[in-house]
Amino acid sequence: MSKYLNLVDYSKILFFGIYIFVLPISHVTAVQSISLGLFAFLVLFNDYKNFVFKDILAIKNILIILIGLLLLSYLSLFYSVDIGQSFKEINSELLKNIIVMLFVFLYFKSLPEHLLEFYMRLIYISIFVHMLINIYIWHHFGFEFSVNTRMGGLLDGALEQGGGAGERFGIWVTFFLAFALSLWYFSDRKFAILVLFLALINIIANQTRATYVGVILIFVFLFTVMPKKRVARAIFFIILALSAVSFYKFSDNFSSRYNLTHVNEYMSLLKETPAKMRDYEQHGLDYSIATRLSMWKSAILYRIDEPFIPTGYGRSLYGKSIVRLMDEQNRPFVVYSQVHNEFIGIFFSLGIFGLLLFLALWFYYFKISIMLLNSNDSRFKIFGFFSFFGGLGFVASLCFGSFFGDSEAKFFYLLFGMICAIAYRKGIIDDKYFRA
Repeated sequence: MSKYLNLVDYSKILFFGIYIFVLPISHVTAVQSISLGLFAFLVLFNDYKNFVFKDILAIKNILIILIGLLLLSYLSLFYSVDIGQSFKEINSELLKNIIVMLFVFLYFKSLPEHLLEFYMRLIYISIFVHMLINIYIWHHFGFEFSVNTRMGGLLDGALEQGGGAGERFGIWVTFFLAFALSLWYFSDRKFAILVLFLALINIIANQTRATYVGVILIFVFLFTVMPKKRVARAIFFIILALSAVSFYKFSDNFSSRYNLTHVNEYMSLLKETPAKMRDYEQHGLDYSIATRLSMWKSAILYRIDEPFIPTGYGRSLYGKSIVRLMDEQNRPFVVYSQVHNEFIGIFFSLGIFGLLLFLALWFYYFKISIMLLNSNDSRFKIFGFFSFFGGLGFVASLCFGSFFGDSEAKFFYLLFGMICAIAYRKGIIDDKYFRA
């Protein structure tokens, strides 16, 4: 009997590992679905007796937020420009992920700790391997450092031959950086140096603005939260200020993508209507920044006039919706299907209530991550550190792209379910905001 149970446990770990490993790979949706399905089947077949559904009430505030987002999204179907597409995206990007999150919570909250540690290590190992793969791909391109060869691992970037820009893979890179830093603070510093070196190489290879902003955000919070001595914090912020001033002074020598001396020109561009922003080239400004500003301003202008009524859930429906809702001058000069900012995208599609719910979801994610970070067990401190600081990098990327429906969102919901489960089982969730 024990051999049978071990075989089932190892099979669950195997399918979970496959699922985690294939998330940062493009064009393998079928493999994701099959591996997740087999993992769920074995869990239900072997562990259903351990599922106490009323324990979900321990995270009732999070559950209320998730249900609110789901109901508001289904309500938005009445206003959608493409009901079929909206319905499809709601089911695949919200409903399915929410079910997975709650399923993960119910499973991991009662799992023996030695098995739980296996699952956490699988996540670290998977991302570690993908970082090595990304470096190998960069080697294949001769370690070229240019916009045309931005490394996106097996997910996007150079291998997509122009079809990707590396931003999605940058999310995984910042999670890996968070893991490396967690080892430095709570584990083996010699190994942490190697991992930090690998993280640095991947950040350089990825070469996306979203990743750079995510890295800066991680270090700003790192030296705000972690150092116990005020002197260390003061030194960091002095270095950060000097670096920012130096970069601003010398950025005029860089490409328009990184030229901070054009800030005033971008501010002037924002005063124009979204359609008139097409004149960005006259000011020597970057195309991708100008198009994003045009799309963002158009969406916000609509929401200023109509903050509450949804336009129809769907990351890929922004283009159709904005053309229908705005006159020619207030449409972006280039209309893409996505708005390239998840927060503005949620605001545009679900209104102010949808945005508040989305922000609340992230608030609880970071709050519970900090709870784990402050726990007494180094294993869970590492996992809390990993989820908190990796989440910061994720948020930075969401400010530049609409990624909260791809495999990165699947990872977020799975990770959220795990940290909620660990916090519950360790007795960390014990205040009125979480326990029923």
